[in-house]
Amino acid sequence: MLKIYFIFRWLCLVAVAVALAGCADSPAKRGTRAYENKKNMVGLKQDMTTEEVTKVMGPPDKIVMHRGKDNETVLTYLYITQYIETYTSRGWSQDNYTPFIFVNDRLSGWGWNHLDNEAKRYEFDIRTTPFLAPSP
Repeated sequence: MLKIYFIFRWLCLVAVAVALAGCADSPAKRGTRAYENKKNMVGLKQDMTTEEVTKVMGPPDKIVMHRGKDNETVLTYLYITQYIETYTSRGWSQDNYTPFIFVNDRLSGWGWNHLDNEAKRYEFDIRTTPFLAPSP
């Protein structure tokens, strides 16, 4: 009877571990998603539409929209491209993402420096969305 108890207990522990590993926000899935997105980035070119980028990369993890000085639509797709989790800052931060910037539905470029340059060019403030503010 004691043997059955230990087997049952072991099976419960395995079931909980499997359930946690299958969570969408688990560390294993975060790392895999970041790796896949980095790999897919190779297929991107400037001037692609949002639809073309989505076909290559899949749906973005986050989307932020701004209006430029002359009412241009500046859309930022954020894709997870790096899995960083430290003891002081657990979970997702801007360092985990790469921004892809679309101006009037055309990919103008990607990366935090490019986003900062487009913000200056089209005169919008990325700091109004605290998550988007680039690291110093």
